[in-house]
Amino acid sequence: MRVYLPASLKLLRSVRDSSVVDGPFDAVAVTSGLREWYSTSDADGLEYAAMARASDLALEAATADRRVVVVVEADDVDVDVTDEPVGSVRLVRIEGARVASFHVDDATAVPAVRLARAALAKAIPDSMPWEVEHLVDHDLAWFARQELDAVIAELES
Repeated sequence: MRVYLPASLKLLRSVRDSSVVDGPFDAVAVTSGLREWYSTSDADGLEYAAMARASDLALEAATADRRVVVVVEADDVDVDVTDEPVGSVRLVRIEGARVASFHVDDATAVPAVRLARAALAKAIPDSMPWEVEHLVDHDLAWFARQELDAVIAELES
């Protein structure tokens, strides 16, 4: 199962430094609930919806004012599907060899991420401030698993 995990710089360092990082971690995946919610989407659309949800959740774990999502090809036994809210899962552990990619905001997104985080901190529960919705204009850049050191260096600079 492909799992989209909102991440912090600390978690990225742990993935780099250990072959296995024990959780649990809150994440997002294409679950039966997500399929039902986005019934008109194809497989790619569902994966995009899961990634978008994870990138929204990454605001809480934002690293250096950037959202980071780790994509893990997890064994089903390592994933507990909760679907509350839709698409939510708990990842038991991250095996470094099962990390597929990393997705990170580029520097141009930093002002929008800062605004969205501030608005989210003041938001009414269960509401989505327009500043968060505006982040859809900023796609996360894709990085291969082998580029983790470069991703960490970029986030630390």
